[in-house]
Amino acid sequence: MSTPNNRRRDPGGLSGDVLLLWSGIVLIVVVVSAIYAAMHLGHRIAGTGAEVPSNPFSVLFGLLGGHLAWPGAAGWWVLGGGGGAVMVAAGVLVGPGCAGCDAPGPASIARHPTWAAAATSKT
Repeated sequence: MSTPNNRRRDPGGLSGDVLLLWSGIVLIVVVVSAIYAAMHLGHRIAGTGAEVPSNPFSVLFGLLGGHLAWPGAAGWWVLGGGGGAVMVAAGVLVGPGCAGCDAPGPASIARHPTWAAAATSKT
């Protein structure tokens, strides 16, 4: 009689469903937070004096339902600044370079076979 194998294929990894779920949760948090910050800071910068709710979901659904007004250019500036900050943070965390190269910059170009060939070729 054979015994069934009840071991998981990848016991320490996350399944695709869990990754999709967490991606969705992070996306919702980022979008709601960005709109919340843009509404509060945008109205404060624009000086409209509008009463913005303190509940982030009330802000989101009030904006989508037409009960709250977008603060205009100030809101777009806040969103752009936040997006720029996220891009800079991602660039710092990920960093330049390539797989297998120790240091970014000219030293990486010299060691990377494709880039070194392109840098030394005469055009």
